[in-house]
Amino acid sequence: MKAPHTPSRYDAQQRPTAPRHALRGALPLLTALLMGSLTAAHAQEIETSLPLTSIGDKLLWSVGNQDFTLTVAVAGKVRLDLYSPQLDPKDYRSATYYGDETYDKGAVSTRFELVDDSGKTVFVKTYAPGPQTWDTFFDTTLPAGTFKLRAITTGNAKNTFAVKLSGASASLTADHLIVNVHSHAFIPVLNVTTDGPGYELQMYDGDGPGELQAQLRDTNGKVIPLPVSAQLGSVSWKLPDAPGHYTVELSQPQGARQYSNSVSFTMTHNKAATPIAVASTDTLGLLRVEAELILPDQTLPTQVPVTVGDLTTNAEPYEAKAPARTYPVTVPPVAGAVVSAPSSVEVKKGETALVRVQVKPSAALTLVADKPEVCVGDVVRFTAQATTGYAGDLPLTLALTSDTLQLEGTTSQTGVFNAATPGTVQVQATATHSGDFAVVAKLGPWNDMKAVGVRVVPDVTSFQLSRSNVPSALPGAEVRVALSIKNTADVAQPYHLIDTPGAGLEALDSPDFSGTLEAGETKTLSYRARVTGQAGASSTLQASLTGSSVNGVACGVPQTSQVPFTALTPAPVVTPEVETVPTPTPEVRTAPDIQRSSVVSLPFHVTTQASTLVVAHGFPAETSYVPGSSKLDGQALPDPLVGASGRVYWVIPTPVGTKDTISNEPAGKGKLVSGTITYTLTHTGLLPALDAPSLLARYTRDRQDVLQGNFDTADFASARAVGVAAVVAPTENAGNIKLPLAGKVFYARDRIGVAVEGPLGTALVTTVNGVTIPDTQIGTRISDPNTNTQRLEYVGVAIRPGANVIALGDQTVQVYLAGPTASVVVTPVSVVADGSTPVILKFKALDAAGIASAEQFLTVNPSLEPLTPDANPSDAGYQIALKDGVGTLVLQPQATPTVLNVSMLVGRKVQTLRYPVVPDSSTVGVGVVSATLGFPSGLNFSASNLTVQARAYYEGPLLGGKVYIAADKDGLPTTTNPYLRYPVTGDASIQTIPLQGIDPVAVNYDHPSFHAQYLQGPLPITVFSLDTNLTTLSAFSKTNPSVSGFVAFVPGDQKTDTLRPDGTRLLRLSHGNVSPDSESVQLVATHNGLEIRRTPLTRFVDYVLDPTTGVLTLTRGLESTDADLNTLSVLVNYRLNDPLDGRTLGYGAETRYEVRSGGQNFSVAAAAVSLDQKLTLGVRATYDSSVVKANVLAAYAGGLQASADISASLGDTAATLQARYQDIGYVGLNAGSTGTALSANVTSRVTPAISAVLNGEYHDVTAADATTTNGVLDTTGGSVAARADVRFQPFSVGLGAKYAFGDIYGIGVVGSVGYHAAPVDLDVVHTQPLSGNLATTTDFSARVALGKVTVGLHDLLTWGGDDAASLTMSTVLGNTNVSVGYDLPTASGAGNRARFGVDSGLPLTDRLKLGLRGSVLRDLTVGTNSVAAGADLAYNSGDVNATLGGDVAYDGVVFKTVLRGGITGTLSRTLTLTADGTADLTPDNFGARAAVGYAYRNAAWQSLGYLRYLDGSLSAGHPELSAGVSAEYHTPTLALRGGLDSRTLLNDEPSFTYQASVGGTYYFSDMLGVGAWGRALVQPSSNTLQYGYGLEGLYRALPGTWLTVGYNFAGFEGIGSTYTRPGFYLRLDLTLDETLGQNEK
Repeated sequence: MKAPHTPSRYDAQQRPTAPRHALRGALPLLTALLMGSLTAAHAQEIETSLPLTSIGDKLLWSVGNQDFTLTVAVAGKVRLDLYSPQLDPKDYRSATYYGDETYDKGAVSTRFELVDDSGKTVFVKTYAPGPQTWDTFFDTTLPAGTFKLRAITTGNAKNTFAVKLSGASASLTADHLIVNVHSHAFIPVLNVTTDGPGYELQMYDGDGPGELQAQLRDTNGKVIPLPVSAQLGSVSWKLPDAPGHYTVELSQPQGARQYSNSVSFTMTHNKAATPIAVASTDTLGLLRVEAELILPDQTLPTQVPVTVGDLTTNAEPYEAKAPARTYPVTVPPVAGAVVSAPSSVEVKKGETALVRVQVKPSAALTLVADKPEVCVGDVVRFTAQATTGYAGDLPLTLALTSDTLQLEGTTSQTGVFNAATPGTVQVQATATHSGDFAVVAKLGPWNDMKAVGVRVVPDVTSFQLSRSNVPSALPGAEVRVALSIKNTADVAQPYHLIDTPGAGLEALDSPDFSGTLEAGETKTLSYRARVTGQAGASSTLQASLTGSSVNGVACGVPQTSQVPFTALTPAPVVTPEVETVPTPTPEVRTAPDIQRSSVVSLPFHVTTQASTLVVAHGFPAETSYVPGSSKLDGQALPDPLVGASGRVYWVIPTPVGTKDTISNEPAGKGKLVSGTITYTLTHTGLLPALDAPSLLARYTRDRQDVLQGNFDTADFASARAVGVAAVVAPTENAGNIKLPLAGKVFYARDRIGVAVEGPLGTALVTTVNGVTIPDTQIGTRISDPNTNTQRLEYVGVAIRPGANVIALGDQTVQVYLAGPTASVVVTPVSVVADGSTPVILKFKALDAAGIASAEQFLTVNPSLEPLTPDANPSDAGYQIALKDGVGTLVLQPQATPTVLNVSMLVGRKVQTLRYPVVPDSSTVGVGVVSATLGFPSGLNFSASNLTVQARAYYEGPLLGGKVYIAADKDGLPTTTNPYLRYPVTGDASIQTIPLQGIDPVAVNYDHPSFHAQYLQGPLPITVFSLDTNLTTLSAFSKTNPSVSGFVAFVPGDQKTDTLRPDGTRLLRLSHGNVSPDSESVQLVATHNGLEIRRTPLTRFVDYVLDPTTGVLTLTRGLESTDADLNTLSVLVNYRLNDPLDGRTLGYGAETRYEVRSGGQNFSVAAAAVSLDQKLTLGVRATYDSSVVKANVLAAYAGGLQASADISASLGDTAATLQARYQDIGYVGLNAGSTGTALSANVTSRVTPAISAVLNGEYHDVTAADATTTNGVLDTTGGSVAARADVRFQPFSVGLGAKYAFGDIYGIGVVGSVGYHAAPVDLDVVHTQPLSGNLATTTDFSARVALGKVTVGLHDLLTWGGDDAASLTMSTVLGNTNVSVGYDLPTASGAGNRARFGVDSGLPLTDRLKLGLRGSVLRDLTVGTNSVAAGADLAYNSGDVNATLGGDVAYDGVVFKTVLRGGITGTLSRTLTLTADGTADLTPDNFGARAAVGYAYRNAAWQSLGYLRYLDGSLSAGHPELSAGVSAEYHTPTLALRGGLDSRTLLNDEPSFTYQASVGGTYYFSDMLGVGAWGRALVQPSSNTLQYGYGLEGLYRALPGTWLTVGYNFAGFEGIGSTYTRPGFYLRLDLTLDETLGQNEK
């Protein structure tokens, strides 16, 4: 920055004491200048800064104020001292110059202000001029956080000052620093420490090398000269990549005109702004507390209360900064464990002090036998128990083994045990022979082992005595003691049993039992007892049994059984308040368990335009939310919702944006929303691990976006208010049939388990659907003598689809097995056309019983493009996933109202539904006007020098409906053709142009009662098939009956071509230079010249048209016949590039009545249409139900045309009828050939094995459309044939007769053979004539079903005559070529499909699909033979999309070959590559079209490029090679653009021409900018060089209004849309939107 110039002598004297010193001395300006906390690993402490400068406002320097950020790491005392905060009027040009300068006698002051992060002023002080000295700005306690410190100087002066910072831990940084230089020798002004590459320094306003010199010095003394920025200019210095310390040194060269020079510095790291450290103080060290659980085989982190000084933490681990000193450490004892911890810890400044607590638990193992000595035949129970006093979970591996005894029961346990839950293994063994036996217990990983011995005497007993464990209970409680005796003898035995409760238990019933046990009987005996012992007291119960004798000999030792009992100790209730930190910890419980409460904090900070935010959090099941504890920034917040998963959700409305809360950062514009949610949890023991929270933004129009974490939208949708009790599902039924639960639906398995209960000794006869479940399916049998009940659990019980009744006695339970889909209920979820909200339908698939279907997928075919990938790519078609029979179809958003037709495959039948997509009530509008007035010949106005561009779009409510209007002075837009310019754009965006037309304006109005439009689109006529791309004024009512009509001025250059396919995928129009988007393409099937059906083809789905060359490329090769051997042709209507010339009037009207009810659809319509000055009248009736389908048409236009298509399926009988008739005088719409054609077929199953087939046909056609058989021209005639088929599964044979009359006549025998075994169907029908000239024919058909794909072969052979064969592949629903199958993360699926899409319906793998087709035609009449075949492959891996298709065709003369393929790959998030090509290898008709391209998108940088090649027949005689590349760099203040395009006509090599262009705009503020451009057009062969360049200034006069003044130094004429004539020009750019006239809120 320049200072007022006064000649003076350079004075090298320094100030005698710091900090009063001269800048020209060698003292560094800053002791160290640090990167921000995000970029510097170890910051050097700086307590006192060196001089900084604040520039007075009168000097008008854009960065004059000196702003700092004060960061306080921990709450505490902070002091900030300022040296020379006031301007010293005597300092300027003094011998002790410090940096203060004043240039007039006006008032000067410097204001220092400290502001907290909420904008509140904490301290403020204004300094008037005075002598330089230290002053304490503040010395106070500050909370942890960030503050802004501002130094603002008013007046015509500079104020140089220094700061000194002291305190526990604080730092002062600045986004930019201002220094003042007065020295002819280099002095250090900036020290920079880097940790690697990517750092840059920016200097502002250096005034050029004549006023300032700069250099960079490293620690080795190496010096690098640096450039100096110009006046008010900036220069960026890239710092060396090597980490280290660098010093920036500045000096004023000899001859500098300024006394001093002020410059500003900023810093970036990897192009991101980085703060500069000014001063810092830090007296803290890091205290870390952690605890370890020491186990025998491993060490795990754990939690234990640890007190360090006055701080108590749970050692989770815990980290915090703490002042440097020595702290005492105390840890409470942990029951059942030895605790090791240091008695104190010393925290040192800048170092980490570690407190490690070790908890080593202990474990004990016991093993007891309930009988030390037994007789042969008795049982012994062994109990091993692992115990510990430690309350946390410890690892357990407990096992019992014996080398001599056969142990019964579970002999081992693996898991965990703790003080409350010991590890226990209990088994029993039967003494089968005498001797001494041992059982061993091993406890791992604790390396403990115990053994117990049992002596078996030789005496034999028939009694087996056992007893159950006595449940532990509190003193005073009652318990039940139970024992069991089993008599193993085959005779009755008396018994006498006495049980002694022992100390601590008092028998309430007699423990003395006697009686007789029958042979094989087991008896359970029990009595009540009261706990009389003290808490924790133990006792032993001892039972003694006598009475058994075998062969008159009693057991020689008493039969006893003992069991221990321990009285419970009441748990203490402790309720301290403990503040805990929710840090994730290992899942290990710790001791002691106490009742705690914890406050959880969830801070959030986001820039968004959302209307509400949803914060989600989950906590463990062992914790409880405290109702009413939720707060947002300390203010009460309603309790959250809770989902089925237990996760809780807070819904927070976002505040209205203000000028202080609106972010304009490039990364995301919107409201700055921040806050902290707190809530309280109660829990026993220490707080377990907490999940990470997640954040959802919800926008208008039901849009939402997950901003952080994993958000379960389905769980949130089902969430309910906290405290609303959830319905707890029962685990078993209430009656005797316990399982399965009543009403349960089983999916994907037809074998289930059944559990029943009943009294002991009762036969539990259980049936399923009336069939008894055999005992062999009993998996578990449980008897409980205490309750006199038994439980049987059956396994593998078969059930059937639908309802199943399980019965036991008079009790029944009904369960269901879900069957295949029989019906589908469709519910519209979102059918609103707003351009952003997806169209969503919910499907509920039901089986025949009306329950949710068992199928996992549903095949659908929507008329709109799906938005989500195919749920089952291994199957043909497009599938949605079903869960419990419910699935969702998500389709691309619609910009304007339309009709959605959805076909779905239910079983093997196709069902079709229709839903209107209605407009929403929002208003959107935008208009742009750009007017440029040039003065190429001086300041002389001429209308020819005025150019205007204007376009607008508006949609909004109008008169109860919604209107859509698009206007463009230069013509409405057309869709982007993939054969022009860039083939890939680097994103997956979807382009829609809802309003098109040949006029500058298009209007669409939708009302609940009617619809009206003026645009290019489908006509509201259903009686006839019409050109769908006429620009018309049309309307239709939404009543029933409905009325519709249209009026159009049809362009005179409208063309119609009928193209005959040749087996390849290439067709050529008769004209090139077709008007983009003007074509409509229809596939027409005819038989004997009479139309059978007409199918519209969709642009960029079924075909792509190159408008320049007129080449039509289909997604699959097209044969001349279809699967039924009908003749195919492609009808194309299009217009050339002069749509407004010679327009003629066209009009039409229709009335229509329809009924849709109960699965039956009926409609009748009458229409009158005049096109091409021909009026056509017509009536069409349709009927569609599950039984009958009919479509009947009658039309008149100088003659009559009629057609009928009827099919019916009545039980075992199916019938079809097709009829066509056209007068010779008919000249109306959809005209075909003159004549009559009639065909009918009836097939009826008479018995399960016998079917009758009857078919007939009649025709009367012109000679041109007739066929020749055996040399006879067949113009008139017919036939009737009947046969009977007998089926011997899987074969069938048939015999019948055929009668023909007319030109071809006679009687013949008809025979057939067939093979029908899924998935293969073969039929051969042969006709052998007996009289007349009837031809011998063989009709062969084969079908192979591969899932939903059918591969078919149909061959009709006339012996000695013609042959026609067709190989086809079809799916039940068709349209497997959806754009989502070509989607990549950085490439549009629609764009990939258009450029190299193929028809591949048969999945080979999840990623690879195949398409096949073929045909053979032999016509002896004209002596021609033609063969065609083709195959397509499509591959999509998620990152790579590739296709390859090929067609071959031979017509007896020329062998044709066409190849088409392409590949697009997402190499990274920023780079996408693509290539595609089509080649016609036909001899004498070679043609090729190929393109490669790339897209690079990385934040501010964008670049696209392509290379395209056209040659031969695919170039329409103009082969060319063209290429283009464009790049752009864009930030909020700077936009740079560049491009290079070239083109060469290959048959004119000197035509090589290229054009380069550059341009840029820099915005000084949001109101002022400057721009420049330059272009050059070069043709080397003619030495032609044309170039132009210019400058312009931009000023924003009003919001949305820019005024531009420019001057083009050299004019230019070439590709481009901006004004490039030489001289001055003025431009007005005006942008308006729907908010015009509204008050800003």
